Amino acid sequence: MQLEETLDIIEKFLCGGMSRLALGPTVDVFHGVFKNIKLNIEELQKEEKVSEINIKDFGHTTQVLKEKLIFEPVTGQFLIFNKAWFELMINWSKNVLGETVKDHEVNVQRESEFCLRLLDTHLSLRESTDILRAVSKRLGDLKHWNPPAFEISANFLNYLEDTDDLDNIDTPEDKED
Repeated sequence: MQLEETLDIIEKFLCGGMSRLALGPTVDVFHGVFKNIKLNIEELQKEEKVSEINIKDFGHTTQVLKEKLIFEPVTGQFLIFNKAWFELMINWSKNVLGETVKDHEVNVQRESEFCLRLLDTHLSLRESTDILRAVSKRLGDLKHWNPPAFEISANFLNYLEDTDDLDNIDTPEDKED
């Protein structure tokens, strides 16, 4: 995602009505941090010294979104906003903070990278769940379909359905040994 696209996604979300609903009373902190980031970007482009920042506000926004990722479903515009926000925070942290933030202080970059991984995992789990539901339905349909061309024992199918240990099934190759 390019910088302008990222900034545009974040600005549209924060200016829309969804932001107050999704972020609650912390939306004002997000507005302030976003304004500060845009100012820092302008300063960097002009090769000026970056103005003072309140790192705790930046860390607070990351913490708020991290808690939402863990405890609430993240979909639609809020999902797109999260991705854009964390990418912006990572790049901002690399370009503005660099190595100045000590380990005992708020590490915006590390927290944002964690949240991006969490977001990707969240999406993977949702996708996996959808796939498993489809496969389960398909297998359920196949279980009741018994064409005469197949001569599979119903007991064997029931055994496969009931067992978790498929390694104990004797195959023709095992009998040859």
